[in-house]
Amino acid sequence: MNATQQRLHRQQPALVVKHGNAENKTLELDHDGLTLGRARGCDIELNAPEVSTIHCIISRTATGLYIRDCKSRAGTRLNGQRIYEAPLHDGDVLQIGPFSFEVQVPGVYLLAPARSSPEAAGQSRAAHLARSRRHLAELALGLRERLRAREAAAREQETSQSLNLRRVELDRQAEALRVRIRDFEQKFLQVEDAERHLAAARESMVRDQSAFRTHVQQVEQELEQRRIQAEVEIQKRRQELEDWYKEVEQGGVSLEHTSPDGLLFSEELQELERRRQELDRYAQHLLETEQRLQEQTETWQREKAQAQGKTPAPADETSSPPKPSLPPEENLEGLCADL
Repeated sequence: MNATQQRLHRQQPALVVKHGNAENKTLELDHDGLTLGRARGCDIELNAPEVSTIHCIISRTATGLYIRDCKSRAGTRLNGQRIYEAPLHDGDVLQIGPFSFEVQVPGVYLLAPARSSPEAAGQSRAAHLARSRRHLAELALGLRERLRAREAAAREQETSQSLNLRRVELDRQAEALRVRIRDFEQKFLQVEDAERHLAAARESMVRDQSAFRTHVQQVEQELEQRRIQAEVEIQKRRQELEDWYKEVEQGGVSLEHTSPDGLLFSEELQELERRRQELDRYAQHLLETEQRLQEQTETWQREKAQAQGKTPAPADETSSPPKPSLPPEENLEGLCADL
């Protein structure tokens, strides 16, 4: 079917795209007023930088089709001439920016030759202008309402997206807070467990310290008794030795001819003196050991008081202060037995 046959079968006026990237090649003019422009609210959208937001308006009247330019930047051209307002006839070429259209008007819309008087023509022209003005105002109002609706929808969508982003951020912060709360609870349990182990270690240390002090006191008492006995024995043997020396001096007997028992007695006396000195040294060692134990206990208590404001060490690393070393007990018992 050629263009002439399409024109004969078409019941509505139309614009046929001759040049330009338009979605539809045939745009029917099926409304009393249609807006052409780059805005999304236009009836015929022409997406090109040279096209204004509302470029022009095509209106249908009882006398035919009219086009009116809306003060566009590039202007509206009809058959190569820039126009502000003009009637459209079948076969006219309409140029809007980079787009070019052919106007097709069915036979029922073809205008008859004007045979009326100039006054009638002027009145008809004035009535047409008044109707066009009213129609243009209605179109502008409708377009403004559509634009406001689109802006409101865009703002609502933007607000919804902002709320969604805010909700996601709040969920992320809430999850981070829950993780921190779980960490704090776990650390609190660790601190409680460490405090229990520390209390148990302290009780064990107190028991060990009490037992050690009791043992030291018993050893000191036993040593004191043995020392007293040794001093008594030494004094007794010394007195006997002095008496023996006096007898030797009074009898004029040389020491070289004295009885071997006297020499053995002198050696035994020296041995007793040596052992008494050893007992004194051991008693002094016990006293120093007790002092070191007291110093270590005070140091441990200071460190515990400083650590109360910090995270305690793991429970398996908590231990009581080291015990001071003592001489082997079997050596002490052997020394006392020799006395």
